[in-house]
Amino acid sequence: MKLTLYTLAILAIVAMVIRTIPRAEAATPRVLVGHRPFNPKLATEEVAFNQARVKRDPGGAIGWRQLASAYLAAGRERDSQELAKKSEEAALKSMSIRTVSNAGAPVILSEALLEQHRFNDALAACQKSLQIEPENDFAERTITDIYFEIGRYDEARKMIEKHPEWSKDPSGLAILARQQELTGRSDIAMVSLKKAVELAEGESDLPATTLSWFYVKYGDLLARNGQLANAEMQVSTALKLNSGSWKALASMSRLKAMQGDSKGVLVYGEKLNAIAPMTDVVGLMEDASRTLGEKDASAKYAAQVLQMNQSAIDAGTKPATELDQSRTHTHDRMFSVYLADHNKMLALAQHAATHEIANRKDIYAFDTYAWATYSLARATPLPTNATGTDYRLIESKQYMDKALALGTQDAKLFYHAGLIELALHHTEAGNQYLASSKNINPFYTSR
Repeated sequence: MKLTLYTLAILAIVAMVIRTIPRAEAATPRVLVGHRPFNPKLATEEVAFNQARVKRDPGGAIGWRQLASAYLAAGRERDSQELAKKSEEAALKSMSIRTVSNAGAPVILSEALLEQHRFNDALAACQKSLQIEPENDFAERTITDIYFEIGRYDEARKMIEKHPEWSKDPSGLAILARQQELTGRSDIAMVSLKKAVELAEGESDLPATTLSWFYVKYGDLLARNGQLANAEMQVSTALKLNSGSWKALASMSRLKAMQGDSKGVLVYGEKLNAIAPMTDVVGLMEDASRTLGEKDASAKYAAQVLQMNQSAIDAGTKPATELDQSRTHTHDRMFSVYLADHNKMLALAQHAATHEIANRKDIYAFDTYAWATYSLARATPLPTNATGTDYRLIESKQYMDKALALGTQDAKLFYHAGLIELALHHTEAGNQYLASSKNINPFYTSR
């Protein structure tokens, strides 16, 4: 379930593959300046076409590579871990047949591994691509995105500095915007993403689904900075371009929650549920139903969250010998925050956050652990130390300081930091953080 820049590389590869496959296609209406419109059947058709191709020629490395691309594209339409695994297997098959002039296969492998949140494996796959084809641009962009995901920010910065030309194309600008926001320059990041959208609009051969992604990214950034009306315009455009975009549906659900529109949360959340349920959005639906007095619906959504995260629950409550190792933990971060926000199963929330930090050490993993630890400490006080302080509150501040280390201007980070400081009786610092949170996004709420 990735909401990040490496999506662009694989979409571009898939688009290129589709354009080069020699077969007839029915004429389709043009969207905006000619972007190929969203076709809900296309991904399935591409999988079937490439399955037939490898059946005819099982020894063809390119056929397996294109099948891997097709599986990945289909999987991303509904956040399918099963299809991500099939993409991984097809990419490995392509690489086993041939690596010479086949640098695209390890990049696609990397994308499939990223969908499974196997970040270090994905990095190794991309590095393999660079061994085959040094300076491969797709690989270097994907590596940069992996660096962001695992908190290797210095290396991401160096890669960006190596490629000043990235500022001239949409996906490159999106990479720059991510770095700009992380380093406290949200205003500049908004300029970069606005330009990325404008450039993407002008690329007539860019699929509408890819263009939709840019609108979602821009809308999400605007929403995080409290510009809800403009954010809704961007996400609405994303849905017009790709009505089946689970990313856009999730964004709209979150926007409706910030706007206090409980019915809107449920409308868009149900559409999302039919495609790719997200832990945090189902949690918002739980809250929205409760606000509307619909207790049975609220309980249903609460149960759905637990069902979606059964593997994380098992990992925190069962012996290792009883765990289903085939089940993934791609929602650990969302689940931990959900539990902490709702004051539920807080020991498990901290366990899921610990698993997340072991997997990647970015600032939001640190924030998640700090928030879960703070929530556990507040709910189950322990005897204090000589200074009268629960050691878990001290630990939560230590991790929160790591989360704030880049100077990121995020209302959620400052809100969490403020409550942690207040719990430690640091009244002035706590109030300053809470004021900063409100200033950045007055609509932010932890639920």
